[in-house]
Amino acid sequence: MKPLAFVAYYTPFNRHSLNAICAALEAHVTEPNFEQHTVNSLDALMEKAASLLRLNRRILIGWSFHTADASARCKELNRFRLTHAAPDVLHVAGGVHATALPESVLRAGFDYAVCGEGEATIIEIVLYLLREKPLTGINGLAFLDGQRVVINPRPKMLEMDLYPSFPLGLDKPGPIEITRGCLYACYYCQTAYSYGKLFRHRSLNSVLENVERMLRIGGHYIRFITPSALSYGAEDTTINPDAVELLLRSVRSVIGPRRELYFGTFPSEIRPEHITRESLSLLKKYVNNDNIIIGAQSGSDRILRLCNRGHTVQDVLRAVRLAHESGFRVNVDFIFGLPGETYEDALATVDCISRLADAGARIHGHLFTPLPGTPFHDKPAGHLWPDIKRHLDHLASRAALYGQWYGCPC
Repeated sequence: MKPLAFVAYYTPFNRHSLNAICAALEAHVTEPNFEQHTVNSLDALMEKAASLLRLNRRILIGWSFHTADASARCKELNRFRLTHAAPDVLHVAGGVHATALPESVLRAGFDYAVCGEGEATIIEIVLYLLREKPLTGINGLAFLDGQRVVINPRPKMLEMDLYPSFPLGLDKPGPIEITRGCLYACYYCQTAYSYGKLFRHRSLNSVLENVERMLRIGGHYIRFITPSALSYGAEDTTINPDAVELLLRSVRSVIGPRRELYFGTFPSEIRPEHITRESLSLLKKYVNNDNIIIGAQSGSDRILRLCNRGHTVQDVLRAVRLAHESGFRVNVDFIFGLPGETYEDALATVDCISRLADAGARIHGHLFTPLPGTPFHDKPAGHLWPDIKRHLDHLASRAALYGQWYGCPC
């Protein structure tokens, strides 16, 4: 039986998801005829595949991408297949796009699509290949049977403690995922619809084990992945400050005063209604970041209700004011052109971000893009009225607005 090589194709936008996959394989697949590799470009992927084929390896290539990157990755797959069409090379796609649109991914040329959380599924794929068992019965896997699409049931929601956040042996440190799923289920976001509408938290012991892993490979700072930073330890929309403080205090005790701890900044933003003097004081006590990210998304209460956001514009204004009073610089996320937005709603958003900018906040702007798997998947892409765009241009000229809103249809 030929040895099997898993090659993870890292891009600038999938590092966190592939870190989880590689870490799961490293922790749970110990067969001697299995090896892992990583690459960072299509050219490197083709070179690696050629060298592994010369060594008589079977190859499983792991791709992961968001909707915005799907077209580019599919084009790369086609380029790869033009020169490497060997039967010993299989391509498996994962991530939120493959979860929402497995048929599209399969018909684009991928051999398999992983639907939902990928750790348990990729382990089974590798073990089945090593044992020369057919993959057709693996939960969470989609594939083509002739022209018929087969989508197997997803596995049960995984226990985060069973899977590290990043691998030790591949020189791929990264943030520690502390919460998966999101009970807020905003209608534009894929998180809840891909990974569940409840919070699942990594236990404190598991978090600290991952911190120790980071120190073992020479990491100098700790960051976290979570859809809502101050929701750690919470079971509902009420924050659990004791759990958050225990998390930060425990991590700080492990890393000591010289290493850096970041929380409430990328990739772990804070919901505005969770910002209080008490929560800000807690952050000040333990973290190194002098800035935080707050998710606002719209300056119109009507639009916030329409997208199931769960907070008000006043929550945003109050949160930014309190953060500034506590000495934090603030970045505030907004999405322009959300479904149902009228000209009056757009004006309300411009007014809101102008007030925030005048108060010293920086605005991180996006143009709404419908994402598959969400309630807004069939809504039209966002647009900007010409005078709204002029307002935004003015804010950008002051360095008060940045992001990807400028390439919009106007």
